[in-house]
Amino acid sequence: MPTYAFQHEHLWLTPPARQTDPAALGLTTTAHPLLGAALTLAHDDTTVYTGTLSLTTHPWLTEHTVFDTPILPGTAYLDLALHAADHTGHTTIDELLLHAPLALPEDGGVQVQIIVTGSDRPTVEIYSRPDGDTDDWTRHASAVLTRDDATPGFDLTAWPPEGAVQVDLGTAYDRLHETGLGYGPAFRGLRTAWRRGDELFAEVALPEDEQADVTNYGIHPALLDAALHGAALHWLDGTPSGHSNLPFAWSGVRLHATGATDLRVRVKLGDAGSLSLQAADPTGAPVASIDTLTARLVSAEQLNVSGPRPDNSLFRVEWSPLELQPAAREAWAVLGDRTLHDTLRQTVTASYYDDLTALTDAVDAAEPVPDVIVLPIAHPHHDSRRDEGSSTGGNPVAAAHAVTERALTTLQTFLTDDRLTTTRLLVLTHHAVATTSRQPIDLTTA
Repeated sequence: MPTYAFQHEHLWLTPPARQTDPAALGLTTTAHPLLGAALTLAHDDTTVYTGTLSLTTHPWLTEHTVFDTPILPGTAYLDLALHAADHTGHTTIDELLLHAPLALPEDGGVQVQIIVTGSDRPTVEIYSRPDGDTDDWTRHASAVLTRDDATPGFDLTAWPPEGAVQVDLGTAYDRLHETGLGYGPAFRGLRTAWRRGDELFAEVALPEDEQADVTNYGIHPALLDAALHGAALHWLDGTPSGHSNLPFAWSGVRLHATGATDLRVRVKLGDAGSLSLQAADPTGAPVASIDTLTARLVSAEQLNVSGPRPDNSLFRVEWSPLELQPAAREAWAVLGDRTLHDTLRQTVTASYYDDLTALTDAVDAAEPVPDVIVLPIAHPHHDSRRDEGSSTGGNPVAAAHAVTERALTTLQTFLTDDRLTTTRLLVLTHHAVATTSRQPIDLTTA
């Protein structure tokens, strides 16, 4: 035995601490159940929210299928955009467009990014790619946020609605499944429904199993999705076999209260698969409202979700620039876009007219008939000659109608004027289709 006390000294190697907490990595944590962290960039007024989705971490997503494939519901994109709006001081989704479905794999997950850019009318873009992948990101949705402090203009205190006839829901979800829309228990929230003319009323509820983290959502996607099931049943009558109606464009989306688990819903049916929606809690107090939702008829082939997707597919759309050729000696006429006219006249003989009527009046006055007429398709907000931007109130659907009507009138006049039979008409769009995954799309001209 030694004559001195034993020395208690540990000789094990201590590994260095690993920083896995988002705050330690310079990120901001977020309580939203579909997201993990956020990063505000030091420039460009941009915030990026990130997260990972999988059927393991979010098992309720397995209960929303389109043609037997789990798909992130459109209402989830809405709630992600509302989360971004709340954290940037905005109150309203002015418009939101869905570009591509987000199919969730049976194994593994997908990385998600929500990129918010700007401060006055910020844009929101939602991307994903398979977890662990380094390929390009897929853009699934884009939106524009605004501030609107107007009070809700509806009250659903009087309930059930006077004069409405109750609808039998006995086989409702079986009928929806036959058209490719599969809903599990988390999404089967439609409890009672009534109809009065073109108005649909419903009571919907979120199952108790899904209410644990409901306060961390703006409005739980499964609950808001169930609020649309009455309209989905209505649209079945005109749905061809092998097709389904899916939300495509939203405008004027406002969240008035959070934490709802039960809703009273009023839906006003519109033309061509559109509707407006008002939702309140069981006391009639407003919870959410949607000015316009437009659905689009799609098939399994269009969604490309009818079977398993091959990894690293070689099939993709690529846009190749054309080689510039010397301009022919032709006379061009530009309608309604002076900036474009000033640009073209540097390389071709170009003249400017406010519209086709002004051009035909000039031909009546002995002006020569042009070889090419350029018809720019511009968003009403960007067209200095017209005031449709104010008349449409920023509504993308109304603005699209205004642009289409103006283009149709010009085409009809062009085709019926015999003096223009040898003239070529060039229709020029701007941001109507994206040539890269990061290029924005103008909902009005698309």
